[in-house]
Amino acid sequence: MTWAGAILASSLGSLAGSWLSYLMGRHGVLPMVERYGKYVLVHPHHLRQAEHMFTRRGVVAVFLCRFIPGVRHVSSIPAGATRMPIVPFLVASVAGATVWNVSLLWVGWRFGRDEQAIAALKSRMDLVGLALLVLLGAYVLYEVLASRRRN
Repeated sequence: MTWAGAILASSLGSLAGSWLSYLMGRHGVLPMVERYGKYVLVHPHHLRQAEHMFTRRGVVAVFLCRFIPGVRHVSSIPAGATRMPIVPFLVASVAGATVWNVSLLWVGWRFGRDEQAIAALKSRMDLVGLALLVLLGAYVLYEVLASRRRN
């Protein structure tokens, strides 16, 4: 497979999965969260805050979430649940996923079957993902505190 083919296939696969997760969030998760969210400490005002954040900064959040292990797989659901506009969502998703996929393809090309080198690089990439998660959490906390000050 060529580089262009690998990038195209991985990006289209990521886009398809993100779009399906977005649709799940848009058409199914919100009523369930509204009904049962209180049992996992998610209340209606949290949904309003998430919707406000995705309205203002959703593109950045979706893009950055593509680099965070574990989060990249579920970040489309809150985007859909909060009714983030589909076109900016898809653009941010495919952009972030493509950067991530190109990184993984490069690692595979560069290191081939050298498992020790890949493991060392993976641990560094996990740290970068964790740092992005901490930054995203700090940003969300900042937005929540700023919202409370305004109210």
